[in-house]
Amino acid sequence: ASGLNGTLWLSDADNNRLIRISPDGTVLDSVGGFDRPMHIAIRDGQLLVAEYGADQITGVRNAARMPMPFAEAFDAPSGVDVSGERRAVADFYNHRVVYQVGDRDMTFGTKGSGPGELTYPTDVQFAHDKLWVADAYNHRVQVFDLDGKHLNTFGEAETMNAATGIFVSDDAVYVTDFENSRIQIYGLDGTYIGTLSESLEKPTDVLAIGDTLYVVNYAGRSLSIFGKT
Repeated sequence: ASGLNGTLWLSDADNNRLIRISPDGTVLDSVGGFDRPMHIAIRDGQLLVAEYGADQITGVRNAARMPMPFAEAFDAPSGVDVSGERRAVADFYNHRVVYQVGDRDMTFGTKGSGPGELTYPTDVQFAHDKLWVADAYNHRVQVFDLDGKHLNTFGEAETMNAATGIFVSDDAVYVTDFENSRIQIYGLDGTYIGTLSESLEKPTDVLAIGDTLYVVNYAGRSLSIFGKT
């Protein structure tokens, strides 16, 4: 899920499309022709789509679509983000992050459960001069600096079961705890703050805009909307 011009875009992976909705949940339109779109991001008016089935990142602006160039080959990319000249992709089956800085391509992460190791990463986000990774099947979040150096790991103490999506706001980190049907909330230093579980059904992504929290439910095929407290 991601926001643009007062509306929200959601990935509808089973139907190979994106859906645009109003902040109150009204469906405005949809765009098809994707191959299992997963996590998306919006930067500078461009929609960035991780096409899990097509093994590519697609940029969408108005009606034009173009695959984003990367030197590395993906195996089921599941999340993408861009900050200035930096691009990061959660490369799901390769258990790594593909990272591009200007014209320099690199990767970090190998399969494992140690610091800096990944097991099926699903989402990435640049925030606060760091890169945050939803390390899904290690059931945790990992934080890296902008050179790919591991800085912090958190979430394991709360026994998450598949950390599939992440959103980092100005003052908090929201993580979708998929199999437990809840959102785990942390401070920027990884300190546990609380849990949100009311009416959630296997959430896959979360987005905070202003005082509102939007949660995408995979099992419920719905969007839950909460006021932040």
